[in-house]
Amino acid sequence: MNSGTEIIMNFFIHSEALNAASSGNATGIIIAVVYVLLLIASVIGVAVVIERAIRLRRGRIIDPNLAKSVPEQIRGGNLDSAISLAQGNKTYVGDALAVELDEHRQGHVPIEEAMQTADGMVEEKMNANLDILASVAKVAPLLGLLGTVLGMMYAFGQLDIGTRKDTLAHGITAALDTTVRGLVIAIFCLTFEGVFVRRIDRAAKQIEAFFIDIIRGSRRQSQGKHA
Repeated sequence: MNSGTEIIMNFFIHSEALNAASSGNATGIIIAVVYVLLLIASVIGVAVVIERAIRLRRGRIIDPNLAKSVPEQIRGGNLDSAISLAQGNKTYVGDALAVELDEHRQGHVPIEEAMQTADGMVEEKMNANLDILASVAKVAPLLGLLGTVLGMMYAFGQLDIGTRKDTLAHGITAALDTTVRGLVIAIFCLTFEGVFVRRIDRAAKQIEAFFIDIIRGSRRQSQGKHA
């Protein structure tokens, strides 16, 4: 193994774990596997955070211009224009609104049901992959704890077979490394999950008000026809 590869491997996997695994010790191999699983968990967590950060931008969820223009078109009885505006707006709300307003225009569903369905579609898109982030946050500390327990078993096992006592403290310190890594991953994921949940809550309130405005506008327009 060249020096560059060694540096990379030692960064992701503690040198003690690598040495234990390379010696063919079963516990050492399992510890190395735990490190690999922690690495995979961290990659998944970072990937989900980046994906959600991009897709939960305000401009990706709802367009303020759409929120203003569609209710105006609905109140004016221009349902076709409202659908056209929604179809040309590539946001979560725009996509859902175009589908459900078209369903309402064809007489398949009342406006209240159409907006409720649209709200559910948008909510599903906003919350996508957050369950993965939560799962990583739960699993990572458990993996870290498993690595630590196995690492301490290995350290005491080496002591039993004649390793010098002054290496025991170093072995235990190395064993605790997996717990630290697992906790760091969990803290990272939970922090960003909280950020995204708050962002979704704020957007959900705005979207709810928008859909209510559409419902009221449709009712007023309908009542005006029958007046």
